[in-house]
Amino acid sequence: MSQDLFDADHARKFANYLFLTGQYEFAAEEFERVVFLAPDDSSARIKLLDAYISDGKFETGLNRLTDFYRIDAELPPSFTKQYLKLMFYMEHYSEADTFLKSYQGFGNTYKHCYTANFQMLDNNWDKAKSNLEIINQKDNSYFRNLESIVRLKEETKYKSPALAGIYSAIIPGSGKVYTKNWQDGLVAFLFVSVNAWQAYRGFDKYGTKSAYGWIFGSLAVTFYAGNIFGSVKSAKKYNNKLDEDIFNRSSAALLNNL
Repeated sequence: MSQDLFDADHARKFANYLFLTGQYEFAAEEFERVVFLAPDDSSARIKLLDAYISDGKFETGLNRLTDFYRIDAELPPSFTKQYLKLMFYMEHYSEADTFLKSYQGFGNTYKHCYTANFQMLDNNWDKAKSNLEIINQKDNSYFRNLESIVRLKEETKYKSPALAGIYSAIIPGSGKVYTKNWQDGLVAFLFVSVNAWQAYRGFDKYGTKSAYGWIFGSLAVTFYAGNIFGSVKSAKKYNNKLDEDIFNRSSAALLNNL
């Protein structure tokens, strides 16, 4: 008897091949066919959502999830994980936090870990710490990872943009040195100093009507003002880099446990 190349099993194999080779758009189309042919196949539904997520079609993925289930406390755990992935990629952190408060499908440890993780992503560090303190599961690797990220956040030393600006107002370039941007700090110091010195020489030699003095004086003032603004910007950039690292750690912690 000839094989039916259009049945659910063949469609599933082809869809898996497309997914594994990174052809997520076509994989989603094929998994849609599997879901149509085998509507009770939960694994095909999961794979379909994975394909939409991998293809960056988060709204479509969420719409399909709501076609399968209501988003409430009765949502099966495997589909809840897909929902949380979608909330992460759509940056709906507070919405995920609210959902998890009433959800009981994971057990106490993971419920609080997921909740704390989304609160960390939403920059609610006090709430995240409180959630972790409720469970205090030192033997759980996910908990330990989140706890270490909270500790890192607490121990992170930020640079003050105002202080960076003040430093550079006193000594050009020192604000950038304060933000560990040594090279730019030295360049700023040299630019301001050299132009100020040239302006002084021009005025000293030719008087206040010296075009030479005014040109270099204007350059010195411009570089001086830019040095202050640049130092403030450098401090903000330094802080943003620290926050980005913490955010990336928090993101990885979540995705590694979904």
